[in-house]
Amino acid sequence: MPFSREPPHRPLGVRAWTCALFFLLATVAIPLVGAPSWLVAATLGSAAFLWGYGLALARTSRVIAALARDVERDPLTGVCNRAALWRFAAAELALSRRSQRQLAVAFVDLDRFKEINDRFGHAVGDAVLVEVARRLCERTRRSDLVCRFGGEEFVVLLRDTDLAAAVDYAERTRRLVAAQAVGHPQPGVQVTVSIGVAASQGEDHFDDLLRRADRAMYAAKAAGRNRIAVHTGDGVRLVPEALSLVWRDAEAGTDRPQSGD
Repeated sequence: MPFSREPPHRPLGVRAWTCALFFLLATVAIPLVGAPSWLVAATLGSAAFLWGYGLALARTSRVIAALARDVERDPLTGVCNRAALWRFAAAELALSRRSQRQLAVAFVDLDRFKEINDRFGHAVGDAVLVEVARRLCERTRRSDLVCRFGGEEFVVLLRDTDLAAAVDYAERTRRLVAAQAVGHPQPGVQVTVSIGVAASQGEDHFDDLLRRADRAMYAAKAAGRNRIAVHTGDGVRLVPEALSLVWRDAEAGTDRPQSGD
């Protein structure tokens, strides 16, 4: 599922609530020390105002938080959008350099998606996108990020993952997508994906890593689709279909190996 490790923020209403509580306590203490009635009335009025102000700010805080989530979420599939990808990727790439752990990218493109739209209509195309996004998320960890990059393209950010583990994820995902036709709203729509994989090699900019994964994805499509290709830094290599896998067979139901926690 999409991840977020943003530092926790204090709701906007917390300070107003604190002030309101202070004034409420004051309304109890002031009469005990023999304060004049006008001071008690003023204190009560201030407390009531701040109490209401705190409630309003708390509601506003919740609305702002919801809007912030919506801004970084694809409205169709529910996964993150490109804006979220850029924000998270820059931070993750910097973290991977400091921790000397790799960050991997899987660039996923639906094969012949235009033909699906033309044959079955855009409603079916939308259903296919939603289902593919769900299957991509099914193979990710909580620390990974699934993003709809645009159209029929998705980018999966794999934290603390080397190239071998990223290929493992890509192969399992490729099999999962191809294994079962999308059944709603049009039964029998068979979908496959081509995936390009790259792992960080000390890049300063996420664009460079993403560009390598993108080139690998196009190589996979050029090789016949429903394939995986990797960009090693020296060039693009296709992952052989009959490879004696670095991953365990998907049907065994074992978890993919990880290079990190």
